[in-house]
Amino acid sequence: MIPHILIPAFQPEQNLITLVQELLQQNLTKIIVVDDGSGAQYQPIFLNLPSEVVLLTHATNQGKGAAIKTGLQYLADQKIKATIITMDADGQHLVEDVKKIYHQAESSPDAFILGVRQFDHNVPWRSRFGNELSRKIFRWLYKYPIEDTQTGLRAIPAQIQPFFLTIEANRYEYESECLIAAIKQGIKIIQVPIQTVYIENNRSSHFNPIIDSIKIYYVFFRYSVIAFLSFLIDISLFAFFHFLTNRILLSLVVARVISGGFNFYLNKYKVYYCLKRELIWRQLLQYTLLCIFVIVVSYPMILGLVTWLHWNVVFSKIVVDLFLFLINFVIQKKYIFRHHSAA
Repeated sequence: MIPHILIPAFQPEQNLITLVQELLQQNLTKIIVVDDGSGAQYQPIFLNLPSEVVLLTHATNQGKGAAIKTGLQYLADQKIKATIITMDADGQHLVEDVKKIYHQAESSPDAFILGVRQFDHNVPWRSRFGNELSRKIFRWLYKYPIEDTQTGLRAIPAQIQPFFLTIEANRYEYESECLIAAIKQGIKIIQVPIQTVYIENNRSSHFNPIIDSIKIYYVFFRYSVIAFLSFLIDISLFAFFHFLTNRILLSLVVARVISGGFNFYLNKYKVYYCLKRELIWRQLLQYTLLCIFVIVVSYPMILGLVTWLHWNVVFSKIVVDLFLFLINFVIQKKYIFRHHSAA
């Protein structure tokens, strides 16, 4: 089926109308525009869009991610199974580049396609800084060479649209979440070079280089956040049961079972996006073996610190858990919740 063009728009300028007209002139006629709560003063722009355009509206501003999901949901409600190409409303994606993505989507209907820009000294600092930093962090954590993690020009194939609808983020961080989810699900990613255009130093962009970057980069450290919460549960339960029983091994096992269940669920569904049900028993078994390994290793270490160095038992467990943190991360990332082919 012919790919659709989706344009999320928040307080757009007049060039949105020109952009849509240029798309129509190039026979890119399946166009959806989402007014993300722009307000009454911007209604003349939306009302002057060509009649061929499907206009969807948010009563209040919900964020770029929410606007994209509204477009995806529209296709789902209409039972249209077609690739959807997202592009920005500020005129910084050229129609000729949209056509490149369009043709690539036609020849690769199952691939998640990214239009990637080049970031040289002509690019505004806030855009260059944000993209360079996120690209390096992304490559370091996920070992995948995404050249432009924040590009808004993307083609989302029909079969992964329902999955992208389940991603909870609603603002700029949504696009980073989609990249992570696609990699973890083994979805084929194609990167297509496009021209880098910034109009009036990117004046029309609603991207806040500090606040929105914090939101985007947070997804990269989600494992650490969840690990810390699990650690708090684990150490609190350990201290409580050790106070009641004065038995290190029993307290260790009970605390690990409860905190491990919490950690497994969040890592599987919120960090690594391993949603395939057929994998759960294998992953659960591997995670259980990891927990047993951690208990077997940590118990003698804690006992040694308490017996030989006379350390406090809770403090000893904290030290041992910090030591084992990196081992846990590597094993979960590379073996338990590793990259799986979507085939």
